[in-house]
This record gives sequence, structure tokens and C-alpha cells, in this order.
Amino acid sequence: MSKLRVEFLEESERRYPGRMTQLFLFRAIGLAIIAIVVLSLAGMVLHVRAMKVALKRTRAAYHRIDPHYQDVRAMQEALADNKKLIEELKTWQNSRVSWHEVLLQFARVVPAQMQIDRINVRETFIMIPPPKWQKDLPPTPARLYKMGLGGRVRGDMADAIVVSFIRTLRTGEAFKEFLDTVKLQRLQRAPGLPPGQEGRVFAVEVASVPRKME
Repeated sequence: MSKLRVEFLEESERRYPGRMTQLFLFRAIGLAIIAIVVLSLAGMVLHVRAMKVALKRTRAAYHRIDPHYQDVRAMQEALADNKKLIEELKTWQNSRVSWHEVLLQFARVVPAQMQIDRINVRETFIMIPPPKWQKDLPPTPARLYKMGLGGRVRGDMADAIVVSFIRTLRTGEAFKEFLDTVKLQRLQRAPGLPPGQEGRVFAVEVASVPRKME
């Protein structure tokens, strides 16, 4: 048995699900994009406003804190300067000589027949180069002391007494850490002695070990 299908709809009244779905999809996508853009712009505006508020608060806090920060910074700089000064003073302290102790040691080794009538001290600054295996290091400043001793000795054994005195300075344990060199500069008969009396005038120069300022 054959079937007959009669269409009563006009062509313009026909609906095609596929075409309507595609158009709806395009419209939905367009609306979604517009919504995303609007929301993004709104979010950016809100973020900018929040950032402005935060910046304003930060600036206010900065203006409140900055004077205290500057005070702390000035104190830190002063502390650093004081520490540097203390370190420099320590180097001077380490390189100085306790002259009362040195002169006391000299007085202990002066023979009874010897009279010291002249003492002078000179101080110079030198630069000690670094070891060969540390050539990149800067030289170290040091203080060098030279002391001149002069006096006279009476008696027939005056020459031997002066030589013994110099030997004591060179080898004595009390001067081992201080003295570097001991030189006899002058030894001659003392002028103005009565006939039959012997005596010598002498001059000795001693140099200290370089005392590093470190």
C-alpha cells in the first residue's frame, strides 16, 4: 500500500534545526565575548582603584615612617664609622710600644760602671709588602722605632763593658721580641779625664722589629 505525504507549510515557514543552532551559537559566542570584555574592563577598573587606594595608604605610611627610617640610617652610618675608628685605634694600639717597660728592661742591664746620659727615640712608618704567594694583597703599614743611647764608662775595662752591654741587648730574652738590630756607632776615649784614668764615651743605636698596624 503506497503512502502520500502532503506538505502544507510554505517555504518561508519551514524551520531548519541545524541553521538555527549555528546562528544561536554565533550569537551566544558573541554575547560571551562581550560579557568577558565587559567583566575584564570592570575588573581592571576595580583593580586600578584598589591600587590607587593602596598606593595612597602606602605613601601615607611612608611619610610617617620615613623620618624614623632616616634616623635609624644615620645611626647605622655613625655606628659603622665608630666601628671603623675603633678598628683603626686597635691597629695603633697593637703597634705601640710600652716604653716604660722597655726602659725598665734597659735599666736592668746597664752595668754599674756605665752611665747613660742621652736617650732619643725616633719613629717612622714603613710599608711591608705581602708575601710572594699573596702578591694581590696590599702592603701592611708598620711602625719602626729607633732609639739612640749615649753615655760613658769609667775604668780600665771600659771597652769590654760596652761590648758586653751590646751583646746583652742583642741576645737578651727581654729584648728578643722588641729589638731587631743593635749597632755601635761610636766608642772612643772620654775627653777631660785626669792622667792615669781610663774611660770611654759611646753611642749605640737600636732598631725595633717592625710593628705591623693590623
